[in-house]
Amino acid sequence: MPFNNRLHRRAPLAAVLAGMLFFSAARPVSGQEYDVDLNTHPDGIYSEALMESDFGSVQLLNNLANRFTLVSDAEAREGASLRVTYVQGEIGAANSGGQFFAFLPARDEYYLDYYVKFADDFDFQLGGKLPGLSGGASNSGGNKPTGDGWSARYNWRENGRAVVYLYHLDQPSTFGQDLDLNRSFQPGVWHRLTQRIKVNTGNNNDGELQVWFDGELVFLRTDIRYRNNDQAPVDHFFFSTFHGGNTPEWAPDRTSYAYFDDIRIGTDPAVMIPGLDSGLLAQIDRPAPGAVFESPANIAIEASSFSLDHAITSIAFYANDVLLGQRTSPPYTFDWTNVAAGTYTLTARATDDTGSVATSTAVQLTVRPVDTAKGPNLALNRNVTVTSEQEGNLGSGAVDGSTDPIDRWSAQPFPQSVTIDLGAEMPINMAELVPYLDRAYQYEIATSFDGTSYTTVVDRTANTEGGALLVDSFAATSARYVKLTVTGAANYSGDWVSVVEFRLFGGGGSALTAGDATRDGTLSALDASFILQHTTGLITLPADAQTVSDVSANGTIGALDASLVLQRLVGLIPCFPVEAGCAGKR
Repeated sequence: MPFNNRLHRRAPLAAVLAGMLFFSAARPVSGQEYDVDLNTHPDGIYSEALMESDFGSVQLLNNLANRFTLVSDAEAREGASLRVTYVQGEIGAANSGGQFFAFLPARDEYYLDYYVKFADDFDFQLGGKLPGLSGGASNSGGNKPTGDGWSARYNWRENGRAVVYLYHLDQPSTFGQDLDLNRSFQPGVWHRLTQRIKVNTGNNNDGELQVWFDGELVFLRTDIRYRNNDQAPVDHFFFSTFHGGNTPEWAPDRTSYAYFDDIRIGTDPAVMIPGLDSGLLAQIDRPAPGAVFESPANIAIEASSFSLDHAITSIAFYANDVLLGQRTSPPYTFDWTNVAAGTYTLTARATDDTGSVATSTAVQLTVRPVDTAKGPNLALNRNVTVTSEQEGNLGSGAVDGSTDPIDRWSAQPFPQSVTIDLGAEMPINMAELVPYLDRAYQYEIATSFDGTSYTTVVDRTANTEGGALLVDSFAATSARYVKLTVTGAANYSGDWVSVVEFRLFGGGGSALTAGDATRDGTLSALDASFILQHTTGLITLPADAQTVSDVSANGTIGALDASLVLQRLVGLIPCFPVEAGCAGKR
């Protein structure tokens, strides 16, 4: 049944949203399917009037010029299809592609189903947007959600890699979060994209997202906070497609075309997804593919599973096909501890109440040995804050352990800063900077105990040296926060800060002694304090510090270990139980 309510609104978006209660009441409240097959229109410009005849109430978000056209030539799927033009050298919807809203009756759950094809010579470049569902303020463009809006468009990335581009309350940066579908768009092929969204209740992490790619269930999440206080239901079809990103390198090198057809929106799975895979799916949500850790590593594994028809009875976790553990109820998590250096392949296997088993896509990760001269990389996978970040090149890319230039932090213009929270005060005496394209960045490094007052330990603001690695050694200092500020670059005419990796070291990773929780080479009351803080959850000690903190040798870190450190400091005990030959000494 077509979506043909002819409610015409020319008011601003706020006025349109204010009228949604009336709009909702005017439509059926259940069992409705919205089907736009485009075959009733002649070839030519897809005008706002034609959109309204298909979708009811719409709002153009930019001037579409002549970039939306209906064609019934050999490129079309069946009858007529919508062709969108992406202009050579242009980014953003104002000058390439385009955007409009189709307003939906406000509900907690919808399915969206449509077909898309990229032309044979489509230039994917760094990526771009594709339509999806949204709600409330329908956040996009770096407008981080506050609870009154969200969006779930798709993105294509380099070489057509497909992701969901999700704006939600818990996204890690200003821009939306890429959720990889482990699938790619192939030029010249019609692909079917289907998403189901059920918004969360209250302020709970119980929002759902499922995605089918060409009829195969490939993605699920059941822990999303789209909104808070029951604001922002699903109430928009966000037709959004353009190249970008917001910088020139996202633009196509040639004018390109994509085609859309058979757009359907509804609530009834029996109507919306017949013929789609409704079976069992397992997925590893954490760690991310390609994650890097240092030995002995403690790795938190999280998985999820979904079936439309059956109950999940268990999820088992495997590394290199060796069983690590199993959970029979959510949350499906496993803490893999003291992991030795090596390369590992993680999988999760879900079993449902019929005995059917589904295995997740494998996640590859690396645990590398600690450099015995430098000690562990204290910045690795730590929380960061940045003054700015480029969409797709977030601050976390500077501390993810990867030296692949794709995994970098980028921002503009100069100056820009990234601040690493080490989680606790730690001694540091060396930093390494891996600059993008060997640039001769000019920068300073400063440290802080409280994240407010900083002391400069490295000043290379007059640097003229480039290369694959910039190394700075300085007097050992104790700090919790370390800020890298890039102020410019020698022999470089641009204004981009692009850091592939930033590392911090305290030295002597193999020489830690029993009880040295601070890793500063001495035993002090501060070590006992760190152990107690770790025990109570105030801080999390790095893996090597945890290893040497168990001075009681009972397999756990607790108040007893802190007490033994203090006893040794004041001379009540001569050694620790964990030390060889200590048994029986007084």
